[in-house]
Amino acid sequence: MARTAVELLQGAGEPWIATLSNSATVREALRLAQSAGVKPCALVGEGRPLLEGRALAAALATSGIPAWVVVDAALPPLLPPPACCGSAPTR
Repeated sequence: MARTAVELLQGAGEPWIATLSNSATVREALRLAQSAGVKPCALVGEGRPLLEGRALAAALATSGIPAWVVVDAALPPLLPPPACCGSAPTR
């Protein structure tokens, strides 16, 4: 799965990846992408109540991958709308 993610990220420049909590697959995919010349950045939901996302962000930062931790509820508004859905709804 991590190798497939790297293939999808090839040529993306500096892609932002959003994830929630702690995922070994996401960590491995971003590290593989980095070693393949992609410069990923991660937006990590903290994963309440145990705050597992903080561990992922720390591991990514240790690997030289910029990572920002946000409270879980703040993650969705920070994401762009999916391409299939057009523009975001007005609020």
